[in-house]
Amino acid sequence: LGVLLLEREAAFRDRVRGELTFPWGVVEARRAGLEIVQELVGAVPFRSLTPYEGRTAAEPDWAVSPEATPGLGFLHPRFQEVAFTWAATQGAEIMRPAKAVDFARNGRSSVRVLHEGRESEYHARLVVAADGKLSAARHWAGGETVADAEHHRFGGVLVADDHCAPGALNYAWTPGEMVLWFAAGANHMRLYVSMQAERLRAAGIDRSFEALAGFAAERLPSGALADTQQAGPISFFPNSCVWASEPAGNGVVLVGDAAGAPDPSQGHGTSLLFWDVRQLSELLLESTDWDGAIRTFAERRRQVYDVIRTI
Repeated sequence: LGVLLLEREAAFRDRVRGELTFPWGVVEARRAGLEIVQELVGAVPFRSLTPYEGRTAAEPDWAVSPEATPGLGFLHPRFQEVAFTWAATQGAEIMRPAKAVDFARNGRSSVRVLHEGRESEYHARLVVAADGKLSAARHWAGGETVADAEHHRFGGVLVADDHCAPGALNYAWTPGEMVLWFAAGANHMRLYVSMQAERLRAAGIDRSFEALAGFAAERLPSGALADTQQAGPISFFPNSCVWASEPAGNGVVLVGDAAGAPDPSQGHGTSLLFWDVRQLSELLLESTDWDGAIRTFAERRRQVYDVIRTI
């Protein structure tokens, strides 16, 4: 199969998202043949979800045995770069930075692409769009964007930290508020906060590292953030689920957040992406009827997304 991979970003950057994959998502990635990508990215395994009460670790909510598949924490921009480069080694033609500016369907799909100041048209048997939570490709597939109302905001910051012990996804919860932290690499920790928008603004947590770290430090073990330094931007996002009314159609199939972005405070975004990749690739490889394959994918995607959204 000939594959043309278009990437809008000239260089990947920290956008405060997608840096943990639960064990079920790691299983999906391995089934899709992406284990080597996870190894190259330097992912850090975690085997438990551990609550903290009064700055002290309590009994884990869940844990996986040593022989079972762990969850993974990683640096998002690093994963993007490794995955993009790996695709080229597998034979994909890559184009970057390149922007898909228009789509047409006249017997077969065509995408008009802006690259190095020039527009060109490319034809394909299938267009796979992975352009995020506010996907512009949703209307290509014949659908539109649907969203729940916002309840709270979720976000945080990357910190440089040599002391965040790997092995656990940690959280401290009080009614209406939560702090979540985990190792995202050998020398980095992701620090997340869940809180209503008004409270975020009033406390300055959405714009000040000192305010964010100060709020978190009151819930983490004593001294846990004493030597940390900000290593990326601070960003917060509405928690609401946002999805495509039609995940596939018209010779286009959406994957990842484009197909349906779950509430980020539940942490299932990358797991769902790996599920998409595995499901779609298997369906395409087992049939010559690709229109039928993407219809099947769309129905399965709706079902699994509805489960996550309902919870």
